[in-house]
Amino acid sequence: MNAALKEKLKKLPDKPGIYMHKNEEGKVIYVGKAKNLKNRVRSYFQANVSGEKTKSLVKHIHDTDWFVVDNETEAFLLERDLIREYRPHYNILLKDDKSYPYIKLTTGEAYPRVILTRRHVPDGGKYYGPFTSADSARRVVEAINLYIPLRMCSKTLFSGRKVGKVCLNYHMGHCIGPCTGLVSEQDYAGYVDEAAEVLSGKYQELAEKIKTDMLRESEKMNFEAAAHLRDLMASFSDIFEHHQKISVSSTDDRDIMAAASSENLSCVVVLKVRGGDITDTVTRYMSKSGEDKDSEVLLSFIQQYYTSADDIPQEIVLCTQMEGQDGLGGLEETLSDLRGAKTRILLPKKGDKKKLADMAYRNASMNIQTRMTAEAVRKEKAEKCEEELRGLLGVKDRIERIEAVDISNINGADNVGVTVVYLNGKKSPKDYRRYRILTAGGVGEGNDYASMGEVVRRRLSRAKEELKTGEENPKFLPLPQVIFADGGLNHVKVIQDIIDEFGYDITAAGLVKDAHHKLRGVMTLSSGETRTSSLRYSSGLLNDISDEVHRFAIEYHRASRSRNMIKSELTDIEGIGPKRAGELIAYFGSLEKIMEASEEELARCPGMNSAAAKNVKNYFNERTINR
Repeated sequence: MNAALKEKLKKLPDKPGIYMHKNEEGKVIYVGKAKNLKNRVRSYFQANVSGEKTKSLVKHIHDTDWFVVDNETEAFLLERDLIREYRPHYNILLKDDKSYPYIKLTTGEAYPRVILTRRHVPDGGKYYGPFTSADSARRVVEAINLYIPLRMCSKTLFSGRKVGKVCLNYHMGHCIGPCTGLVSEQDYAGYVDEAAEVLSGKYQELAEKIKTDMLRESEKMNFEAAAHLRDLMASFSDIFEHHQKISVSSTDDRDIMAAASSENLSCVVVLKVRGGDITDTVTRYMSKSGEDKDSEVLLSFIQQYYTSADDIPQEIVLCTQMEGQDGLGGLEETLSDLRGAKTRILLPKKGDKKKLADMAYRNASMNIQTRMTAEAVRKEKAEKCEEELRGLLGVKDRIERIEAVDISNINGADNVGVTVVYLNGKKSPKDYRRYRILTAGGVGEGNDYASMGEVVRRRLSRAKEELKTGEENPKFLPLPQVIFADGGLNHVKVIQDIIDEFGYDITAAGLVKDAHHKLRGVMTLSSGETRTSSLRYSSGLLNDISDEVHRFAIEYHRASRSRNMIKSELTDIEGIGPKRAGELIAYFGSLEKIMEASEEELARCPGMNSAAAKNVKNYFNERTINR
């Protein structure tokens, strides 16, 4: 487990939600749900984790994200939508792709019905759900049809016209009989409204009727009938008292977003709803000043987030009461023009959209609190790391800048050196430098020391020149407090002697490797070698510096070696010397592009002429034929 993930797991909340495990490339490889995110997600990383599939999953987990909901039902539905969207590798064999049931009021037809369906289509009907319990949803439909006399058949009916024969439900009083042609659509609409009220969660009156009948059947000792009515009554509680907010009443595309802020940081959470399903959750952080309001943060985020027409949905739902409606209207117009169709920005006061927006806000707030806590912990660790390093290296002042030097070659050939830079414990790649070794060559420790000494001398000389000339945009200033050599005591002595020549207050130290080229300890002139295993706070940073300077040196050496091989081949061509070869490589960037270039393109390269261009083209044409 990497250090960042280990730290992230400490911030898991004791709440229900979904979690997404990601691999090193950031791809979602598993989506799961949990009653308690902290307990569930941490369980993957216990020593006694069982199952080959789970063990394989854990090996590939590089990062984990989570999204908090109010109950397990919401987690269940959000998990379904995200699995359907991402098709994660470790879910495919374990999860089916079934649809969850909706209760549908078929308002798109004459004399609407209440039915159970697993298809959500834009047919004019009114959908409620989805629901995780098909049994409870089925019993709710049964109860409505038992106590509200809506039709249950699928006949095509017309107002004032008799269609077929009346069924048993009519004779039992469970249907008002619109098929007789004697029931007007206006009269029937009263029962439709009653059913819609129940399905919207106002079911108490109907539940009382069921309870009365249940007690009556119980008194008659019809316990089976009483138990069935009890189950019907309980189904309303199952569905509506824990009614999920992961419920989208239409198939429109919409983004639901909210922002929460600390003094200098904002978190924006976006729920992406596509085709009626929540297909993704997006979390972004933005820097802000203390005066910026959440509404201003959201406006700025929207302007930056939507960059193409394909990204813009039909609706953008915000949880924050935005200030300045004129600006909002202008933003709506801009997004609509970019999309090529109307886009609305909504500020819902109630309903499912408001509930989802509130959920997004709670997650944004939680993310900010987690980030603030993590930042405080990181700051404390950084301070302890620096304090430990100062004690180890004998540095009195604050260590703000650390540099490390390494050399790379093969048997003395293509000898190169690099420096990497860490500012306040973090990599600063823009300050990395590469050096082609000019004076030291050949094989052996002596040349290794000389090469490293050359790099440090050139680096400090350039800094001295910039100090002398007062360079406005210096590349070699400020000076570091520490320079690490990738090596032992003799490397440290060479570097410290050069530093002392310049008179700078810089401490030299060595990063000592073991037989497996892993960092073993830190070498100083005053204390000798200190094993990193004895360093509680700074060992992680030291390992990172050691790995980074070695990586950068190897990377530069490979590039240099490849360039020299190309140059060597080019100088075999008549009329192409080292200078022209270098110009060709700089101009075209690779041997492949030089080979593909026309004679005219070759002649346009600085330092080339038509005769030299012809020679290059002929050389590669002949080589292709000979192959």
